[in-house]
Amino acid sequence: MNLVVFGLGYSSLRFVELFGDRFAQISGTVRKPETCERLRQLGIDCLDVLLFDGGAHQPEIAARTREADVLLVSVPPGQAGDPVLSAFGETIRTGSARVVYLSTVGVYGDHQGAWIDERTDPVAGSERAKARLAAEAGWRTIAGAKLAILRLAGIYGPERNALARLRDGSARRIVNQGHTSSATQHARSGRESISAPEHSSAKCSERHRAGRRPRRH
Repeated sequence: MNLVVFGLGYSSLRFVELFGDRFAQISGTVRKPETCERLRQLGIDCLDVLLFDGGAHQPEIAARTREADVLLVSVPPGQAGDPVLSAFGETIRTGSARVVYLSTVGVYGDHQGAWIDERTDPVAGSERAKARLAAEAGWRTIAGAKLAILRLAGIYGPERNALARLRDGSARRIVNQGHTSSATQHARSGRESISAPEHSSAKCSERHRAGRRPRRH
């Protein structure tokens, strides 16, 4: 099988580490040339790193997308919408690849500490969450039954957690109108496996299963 990863970030690279040997060829995109070179130097078997800054359609990436059996999409929407759909939507629509789209539990909005799950109606309040919902809708239109949407919460692992951010000075306290978003609140946001904060390995296992069968939100 062939895998194409749009957005080789922390979570998607962990997926490649865990399940990369199950694919004959892996192609992945990054936004910056320096990231492209750094990943190439890692020497991950079968991983071909391509540059995609969210701009125009690129024939080489489109060709890899047409040949893919599974697409893992870890690129957030921008001000102009979803860049992957804008550049490669028609290629994906006419292809046969399963699509796993990584979204966020942020689309559920603030439920004042109440339990939520996949049956909960989204009440996105922020512009970012609204953009995510719009992107999800776009992916449903393009991919249909081939699509699995995974709404992720906090991402953590080695050197990617609240304590590490406090130590290196990058921790942020985000205050929205009427409430404060924090890791604690997000931890209360869902109890289903694909909606709750979890280690990247657990998330990657869910993505692997999602890539093997169609699921609908």
